[in-house]
This record gives sequence, C-alpha cells and structure tokens, in this order.
Amino acid sequence: MSSANIELFEKIFLMSKIDVERNYEYIGEGSGRTVYALNKRYVIKLSKSKGGDKQCEMEEYIFKNAPRYLKKYLCPIVWHKDDMVIMKSATTLFKNNEYKHKNVFRHLGISVNDPFYKKTNKLVDIFDLLYGDVKSLSSWDY
Repeated sequence: MSSANIELFEKIFLMSKIDVERNYEYIGEGSGRTVYALNKRYVIKLSKSKGGDKQCEMEEYIFKNAPRYLKKYLCPIVWHKDDMVIMKSATTLFKNNEYKHKNVFRHLGISVNDPFYKKTNKLVDIFDLLYGDVKSLSSWDY
C-alpha cells in the first residue's frame, strides 16, 4: 500500500461522520452501515449504530482470520477502526433493488455440490454468519 493511501486513510479516520458524508459519494446502505466511495479502488463502510460498530468489527475479524483458501472470496479490508472500515471496492453483481434479496446461488446456477457453494458454507459455519445475509445477491460483488 502506498504512503499516499496510508495518509488518506489516516485523514479519513480523523474525520467526523458528517465530514465523510459530505466529502464522499454515497453508494448504499444496510441495516447497520452506510457505504461511500472513497475512490474507484476503495469504499468506506461507516457505522450507523452500535450494531454497525459490531458489523465493522466482525468484518475485520473475519477477513483477518479466514483460512487462506477462503480469503479469496472476501474483499480485503485495508483499514479499520471501531465504527468504520476501508476496503477494496468491488462491482455489485446485481444493482436492481427488486432482486437484492434473491438467492445468489440460484441466480448464478450454483448447485449445493459446487465447490464455491461448499466453501461459502464453510465461511458461514466457521464464523457463525447468517445464511440469509450470505445468500443475498446484495452481499456479493466481483
């Protein structure tokens, strides 16, 4: 990671939530966090509540502790603090809100015997993730 990126991340971590909202493009949100585009390579996930703080903590924990063979399915987290993560950006698989809670495996034609399905379920088991969140199209990028 370049020193310019490190300086940028440190600057963002010193910003208030209002400053982040004012200075970066809103991408979307979930139940506990709002996502902003830092640039074309990185996004900021900013907590909206204590639940969002926990999501930031868990996402960072999972990325740090996932077995190497499963880590390739996760977007790398490059910076973290209690109420915020900065991570590599990905392109959303499906942007139409009408389909965001559809099953990603069915949508992509992935069977329960597919290695990707099995490895994804391994992540669910290891980290006690909610399967509904994992299978949701809105949770997946490429």
